[in-house]
Amino acid sequence: MKSLVWFRRDLRLHDQMALSYATQNSDEVYGVFVFDTNILDKIADKRDHRVTFIHDTLMNMNEALSAKNAALYLLHGDPVELVPKLAQELGVDRVCVNRDYEDYAKKRDAKVSTILEKKSIEFSSFKDQVIFESSEIRTKEGSFYKVFTPYSREWGRQLHSVENAVSERPVNLSKLAYKKLKGYTQNLSLKDIGFEATDKGRRWEIDGKKRFKSFLKKVENYHQTRDLPFMDGTSRLSPHLRFGNVSIRELVRGLGKIDNEGKKSWLNELVWRDFYSGFLDTHNYVEKESYKYGGLEWEKSKKLLEAWKEGRTGVPIVDAGMRQLNETGWMHNRVRMIVGSYLTKILLIDWLEGERYFGDKLIDYDLASNNGGWQWCASTGTDAVPYFRIFNPYTQAERFDKDASYIKKYVPELAALPAKFVHNPTLMDGKTQESYGVVLGRDYPLPIADYKAGRARALAAFKEVADGKN
Repeated sequence: MKSLVWFRRDLRLHDQMALSYATQNSDEVYGVFVFDTNILDKIADKRDHRVTFIHDTLMNMNEALSAKNAALYLLHGDPVELVPKLAQELGVDRVCVNRDYEDYAKKRDAKVSTILEKKSIEFSSFKDQVIFESSEIRTKEGSFYKVFTPYSREWGRQLHSVENAVSERPVNLSKLAYKKLKGYTQNLSLKDIGFEATDKGRRWEIDGKKRFKSFLKKVENYHQTRDLPFMDGTSRLSPHLRFGNVSIRELVRGLGKIDNEGKKSWLNELVWRDFYSGFLDTHNYVEKESYKYGGLEWEKSKKLLEAWKEGRTGVPIVDAGMRQLNETGWMHNRVRMIVGSYLTKILLIDWLEGERYFGDKLIDYDLASNNGGWQWCASTGTDAVPYFRIFNPYTQAERFDKDASYIKKYVPELAALPAKFVHNPTLMDGKTQESYGVVLGRDYPLPIADYKAGRARALAAFKEVADGKN
């Protein structure tokens, strides 16, 4: 029996379900990763940090495999054509994959499966990127949950009742092989696929296990530090989860007994990840439209949207977040909520605009979690924040960045100001502005929108839809 493991968002050689199954049930196992042109051709900036991160991860994997005289085939093109072709040339009996729940991925896999079936090659798919799939956690009526709290209770019950829910999936690397084939390589460079390396993509530790080990030393305080953007108080494992450098099962196992608030709070974040994945799997249409308040009339202002993207809204905590995103390819989660609420509730710009921009910039961009987070902020999603809850960016800054150190880092033109003026520069009169050398409209933008007026407009717009008048 020969198998081909098609790697996608599961880039590791340990505790990986498809790889485990293949190496436990085959005499020879080959591996392949395809740089999918259906995805890459849509990326305008060819210095993309995610592509760099993926490529560096694959290079590390092949380096580790070289000691065993094995390697992954690295291909560039349409996987619907390339994977069946490679499978046939290798003479495998089976192609193994870990399931992906995005609409594009499901349609792609269905096409590959059909082609392989015609070639008498089995297509086997496995659960790997979540603890529980949408089909495993259902309401009494048999539908997927629309409210998080009862979902999380059932998730927790099953975690303790389902045998081997988070046990390790062992991999026998000695089964991995590599056969030289004309036209195939293990050494595709970034240049070969039309991209260049970025520092953003290389600022992250590729070894997710190492990052997790570091986080475990401070997880007990996670519930106290998770909302403070000036601290390294989060796990920063989101890119590793997105691309599969670490196993979700390993993270849950690694927490051990949930015996403090920090562990409980962080585990809850992993449950939210499963929840959003399951909801996307069962409601794929939310990729492109609101789950609720579909009749809302959004503001269509390119000028306001560009100011938000560039971090020049005149609201320091919002600008700091957007500049952190643009400079590093990542943004603190509390700040993601603040900038999301500001875009959708104060500027009244469609959440899809923000979701797309995050999709272009975030190194940890995950469609299910990003979509769920944006629709939560905009009050258009499942179990989202009520539409009348609108974050005040000034009080949020005071609460979570008390000394304004986060804002000062990413908005250095305000660094000389006392914290209260950094949080809200409009509190300065003209004389005070001149004394600090920070004149609004010259050295830092005036606010592009009035918070109170924007809030009132959003409330009226949502209420109109809620009352059925639109």
